[in-house]
Amino acid sequence: MIIHIKLILFVILTIEMLKRFHLFSKLKDIKIYSLKLFNLINLKKVSDNWKEKVLFKYCQNIFIVSLKILLTLIIILLFYLFLIHYNESIQGYFFSISGFVEISVFAFIYYKLRNFKNG
Repeated sequence: MIIHIKLILFVILTIEMLKRFHLFSKLKDIKIYSLKLFNLINLKKVSDNWKEKVLFKYCQNIFIVSLKILLTLIIILLFYLFLIHYNESIQGYFFSISGFVEISVFAFIYYKLRNFKNG
């Protein structure tokens, strides 16, 4: 029973972290900045001086967004370490097929209920 409660707590904390810190929108931001970088490099009619300034700004934005993503993933890893890693029975269940199915089903249900509640 404790195993299931800890797994549920881990799933809830992970989903909330992903939603609160807008992880997927940050990944989209990195994609957008990368596309802008490649497009800028291919421009022939733009001066090199201007390209340097804009490239630096785009790279700076990618770096900052990447650090935010890294921080979010580190926090999720800390949740994993505190809730799951130090207990071998929970860790064994967490990486089993039945544990994976349970986590997936609960994450799907929680995500749908959360979105339904928020409209």
